[in-house]
Amino acid sequence: MVNVKTLNSISLLKTFEANTVISREGYSAEGQMYIVVEGKAGVYKNYGEPNQTLLTELKPGAFFGEAAFFLKKGHSETVAALSEMKALEITSENVVQFLANDPQAAYSMLEALCVRIEKVNEEFEKFRSRLNPKAMDDESDMPISSLFPEGHVRYTLRDPEVKKGLLRDEILTCPMCNNKFNFPHIRTVVLRSLSMDTDLRRYYEGINTTHYLVATCPKCLFSTITDEFGKASKKNQAQVLKATIPFKGELSLSFEKMNADTIFARLYLALVCAPLVYDNPEMLIARLWINISWLYRDCGDKKMEIFAMQKALQAYLKVYTTVHLEKKAEQSVCLIIGELSYKLGDETNAKKFLFMVKTCKEGNAALEALADDRLVEMKKRRRAN
Repeated sequence: MVNVKTLNSISLLKTFEANTVISREGYSAEGQMYIVVEGKAGVYKNYGEPNQTLLTELKPGAFFGEAAFFLKKGHSETVAALSEMKALEITSENVVQFLANDPQAAYSMLEALCVRIEKVNEEFEKFRSRLNPKAMDDESDMPISSLFPEGHVRYTLRDPEVKKGLLRDEILTCPMCNNKFNFPHIRTVVLRSLSMDTDLRRYYEGINTTHYLVATCPKCLFSTITDEFGKASKKNQAQVLKATIPFKGELSLSFEKMNADTIFARLYLALVCAPLVYDNPEMLIARLWINISWLYRDCGDKKMEIFAMQKALQAYLKVYTTVHLEKKAEQSVCLIIGELSYKLGDETNAKKFLFMVKTCKEGNAALEALADDRLVEMKKRRRAN
């Protein structure tokens, strides 16, 4: 319980009339928090708007503004007096004295903060279960596999259903363990292209092709780009099985499913397998990394998208410097390098490779136009700055 007499000697007791806004959502904190002494306050989201919501009521002894006060950030909710209200104002000038003079109040405050943190954690678990209810039954406690890089979390994709007729089941035979399994194969002849990004990502009607890029043997976890599945060499079979087997127990995933976990797992397993089964895996690795970056983008994880873009840029630069490419393929690689460099803030490198796209002999006019559009945009930005 707050010792009002003690606090009043070091803090300013303020009186607020009913309906007075004491702290407003989104506004920067001014370095104070409050403890309710008399009356009541309401905590709101979207205060004063049609969708205004009263989250809770604060009675004597309750405090508010602590997150903004300690973290020096804007308020996450609006607090307004529900009746005439008195509150003690704690500022950066008197907080140390407050903690020293009334340790019981300080203890109560820390206890309440811990309860709030625990409640937030509980609400997050409920929210996650609503996004993916089955995950809470059998996989929610599963740690993120060491297959994935630091920063990777559990994701939920909400893509529309695949348009009928775009997929057909194909029986694949694993070149490592001879296991036969079904995998949905994209019928490319009936795909309808909608648009294309400057990094050459194509969007198609009714399907996300990244989801079906890689096939995985459910028995030994050998993974590679679907069109390359039958071309994998068995010469390093033992090494492949040794590299993939440890992940089988960790992942505990059914590869018959098509969800964020299994799609990411397929892509990352293919990165493990590529250097073991192909003599020249550079282009395949580059394709995998850029598709991983697109998948993180779809999941809304900007930090991991940037991480994957950096890996993709490194991989495509290696392709450019070490792989002999035909002119059209070289032009595509240069465009991707230019776009990735631009998105990652390296305009010098971006300009260099985009210019190479424009001047490529026997090049594709559509790619030249994409490079030219980006170069014009960069020029306008430089002028504006």
